[in-house]
Amino acid sequence: MKNFIYLLILFCIVIFNSCSKDNEELVPEEKEWEVTRLKMLEDTNDPNILPITYDPVEWKRNANGEIQQFSGFYMDWDVSHSEHLIQLTGISKNMSGLTVYDTLRLSLENGRIARTMKSARYVYQEDRNDSYEVRSRNFYYDEQGYLSRVTDPNRANGEQDLYRATVENGNVVKVETITYSDNIAYLEPFQITTHSYAYDNNDYIQMNDWAPYTPLYLVDESARVMLYDGLLGKKNKNNIRSVDLQYKMLDVTPHFNKLTYELKFDEQNKPIAIKHTGRFTGHAVEGGKQFDFTDNIETVFTYTVKEN
Repeated sequence: MKNFIYLLILFCIVIFNSCSKDNEELVPEEKEWEVTRLKMLEDTNDPNILPITYDPVEWKRNANGEIQQFSGFYMDWDVSHSEHLIQLTGISKNMSGLTVYDTLRLSLENGRIARTMKSARYVYQEDRNDSYEVRSRNFYYDEQGYLSRVTDPNRANGEQDLYRATVENGNVVKVETITYSDNIAYLEPFQITTHSYAYDNNDYIQMNDWAPYTPLYLVDESARVMLYDGLLGKKNKNNIRSVDLQYKMLDVTPHFNKLTYELKFDEQNKPIAIKHTGRFTGHAVEGGKQFDFTDNIETVFTYTVKEN
């Protein structure tokens, strides 16, 4: 009888362990997601109403979380990383009659961008000489560690500001952008734009400023915000809610006057989009009328499963 009880207990233990292993195998592996695509100002209206649109950009990261490949603006780039340098080397795609070879170098000091240099070679298929472009930028930070100025050191009248930031209570509340002609012989800027920002009271949320006309965007004035993010000194304390744009000189081209930012999240609390409302001014040849937009405009983040 004792042997029978012993065997029964042993049998139950074996069955329990087997069921436990089966249950462990049934537990689904939790997926880790990462953002790999960004589309600024996606407009679902038909026809599109915005005067300015952006092509989507896509990228891949390596095992260290560094961007390794980048695609956008009709270009494909390979990205290399070292302690003091990030370099993008690209070649154009889908350009009829033209091939562009492009290099962008981000020089780092103390983990921050100190200088950038962009060089491009334009090779034409028709009987036309190649052309070249070289552009340098210097980056300066205040005593608190916030980015305060970006300059062009190669203007004919000396180093000139292109970006000036004002910081109050841990947030960039104003950025002035100064735009010059590509011809360095022109000494005076043809536009000075003041961007005035309002913030919420919540702690900074990653990617809340991956959108047009934020301070992060204005550094490069492109959708390459993910390349610069984390390399421009201290971040804002809070999240941007809106920007008002004021233009010193008459702007006859289509442009924005106001833009708002509202983060949207999925059921896993991942940021998936920034909803925009605002106002823009149309082209002067069409009367320069102002238009308000209140829906259907978003900056969209696309996630993929992170590769192990």
